[in-house]
Amino acid sequence: MRSMKLLVIGAILMVAIVSWGNQAAPKANEGKRWEYKIAYTASEDELNRLGAQGWELAAAYSTASTPYCVFKRVK
Repeated sequence: MRSMKLLVIGAILMVAIVSWGNQAAPKANEGKRWEYKIAYTASEDELNRLGAQGWELAAAYSTASTPYCVFKRVK
């Protein structure tokens, strides 16, 4: 009986700690403003150059004949 109470109390504390930690942590992208760039074709050298300038690949897709790369970086 006592071990069951301790188990229930421990479970409640665990849930409380996890939910508090999720709410207390600031959002990484909260309040940031982004700028975007679309590259229609990108070679490896071009991708490395954009990365060195702080651009991050956000999405990649293609139409029937053209690949697109969408980049973002903090303004």
